Amino acid sequence: MRIVTNPGSNLGDDVIARYGIVVTPQHIVVDGAAHDTRAPIELREVDQWVKTAKEFPHVVGTTAQYYATTFASLLKEEPEIIAVMTSKKIIMSHAAATAAARSIMEMPAYRNGKILIVDSKMTDAAAGLLTIAVGEAARAGLALSRVTQLAERMAVAARCAWVLDSLDYAVKGGRAGWLRAWLANMLDLKPIVGFIDGELQSVGRVSGKGDAVEALSSYLVGKIGRGRKVWLAIFHGDAVAKAHLLAAALRRELDVAYVYLRKLSPSIYLHSGAGSFGGAVLPIDDLPWTPTTPPDFSD
Repeated sequence: MRIVTNPGSNLGDDVIARYGIVVTPQHIVVDGAAHDTRAPIELREVDQWVKTAKEFPHVVGTTAQYYATTFASLLKEEPEIIAVMTSKKIIMSHAAATAAARSIMEMPAYRNGKILIVDSKMTDAAAGLLTIAVGEAARAGLALSRVTQLAERMAVAARCAWVLDSLDYAVKGGRAGWLRAWLANMLDLKPIVGFIDGELQSVGRVSGKGDAVEALSSYLVGKIGRGRKVWLAIFHGDAVAKAHLLAAALRRELDVAYVYLRKLSPSIYLHSGAGSFGGAVLPIDDLPWTPTTPPDFSD
């Protein structure tokens, strides 16, 4: 089977090569100029865009037409495709992929093929971690239907959250109201945001003088349960020290079998900003299949 995903999954070249993943286009548009996020983009370059652009940059996901072309091309080589998408409630890539798969499967030339779409219910390295799990399941020879069922089960069980050091980018990008940002700054609070059934919500807060690492670790462990065997995704906006501290804190409370640590993808950093950091916890102790531990793909 072939695996397809969008750049919001934050996959490095080594991951893409190991699993033969096809990554579809996604662009950050800066004053009319489109920048493909599949190419290397430094986070400081995103900062410069935000600072100098006339309008706040915005993200454009993959179109249904592009997915249709990609699926049709892949089906000529491989009759089974699984597409792992970042949460359908924050970007339209899932809807575009679903529409494209439906139109392709109605064509007589492709009716013997299969295209299954998975909503990761998360984004960034959290969705990337799920894609890695799908890759290991495919390498293990599991059938497409079983891989899809496992991916959907993991997506439901996982928990993902991060701390924003500032609400500036979230406000400028329309992800948070100015009043909420003003109150947070006045009260010296840092919000903890997370995914609840694929929807991004505020799930907590920590004072500017508080221990943000401990607060985030406590939230994630509380949602999963202490001592469980898990995979971790850790991500950060140029806050590598906090990212490693979070990984260490989670290791003290959970049986961590694997860690995938990455800088935030440019599209997510655009709304999170510098100093943000977070993690996702993916339980593997109650799966009907034990995933092979992947290589270390961390930055």
